[in-house]
Amino acid sequence: MMAWDPKGTRLSIIYNEKGHLYLFIYDVIAKSKKFEIDLTDKFDQIQDFNYMLNSRTLVLSAVKNGHTDIYSFDLEKEIAKQITNDVYDDINPNFVTFPNFKLFFKYSF
Repeated sequence: MMAWDPKGTRLSIIYNEKGHLYLFIYDVIAKSKKFEIDLTDKFDQIQDFNYMLNSRTLVLSAVKNGHTDIYSFDLEKEIAKQITNDVYDDINPNFVTFPNFKLFFKYSF
């Protein structure tokens, strides 16, 4: 899976390799891989992801312990924060903001 940051300068890629779940970020301007994070201890699987308003935070639809929920993930601190905790399969998260109001949209199929 891939997602562009809001400025279009960084491409994030999440992939599985040999039983591990990895995220790496490629800086298009510098033409280099910024860093790689092993997400295996945080999530079982990632369904989809997008950037939030900044280039430091992702919103993820992720499976953990058999449940699909929405998480935010701070790229600098490598900290995941669970946003939803329900019986629904929360898939395809998107971040939307209005003046003085922030909202996460989720699509469940």
